[in-house]
Amino acid sequence: LLISILRQISQELGYFTQSEKGRQQFAVEQVVGKSIVTTGYCVHPDIVQPDLHPEQGPIWRWYIENIDEVSAKLGANYHKEGPGALRTISKENMDEINKIFEATGAFKLFDSIEKHSRAQKNYVNDEQYFKEVYSQNNQSHNR
Repeated sequence: LLISILRQISQELGYFTQSEKGRQQFAVEQVVGKSIVTTGYCVHPDIVQPDLHPEQGPIWRWYIENIDEVSAKLGANYHKEGPGALRTISKENMDEINKIFEATGAFKLFDSIEKHSRAQKNYVNDEQYFKEVYSQNNQSHNR
């Protein structure tokens, strides 16, 4: 709980931008956060960019190119109504997800993360900054 509180304060005040791993919150917000409020899923194949995943990118690319056939074999319900993974989430449920994000202050934290990230001296645009923070790894985070 304490770590969660400190993380939130860091997001609100912009301290997260002072470390490599902290800056990666921008990438998490851009990908996972926005995916949840637009698709209802943390990770959805429609938004995956295979080029950003050196190790898994070729697999993602193949999966996306063959998604109808593969998802059917896996029991998914890709972009269809009814039960199953990757099903279309109803407008009613998506509205509820967005209400939860609003009520919990998640959208305010998204705005704060974006504001403080865009204020960085190396910020050019969202796409460039995303790629930079997403791919940086100075190997010092495990010490």
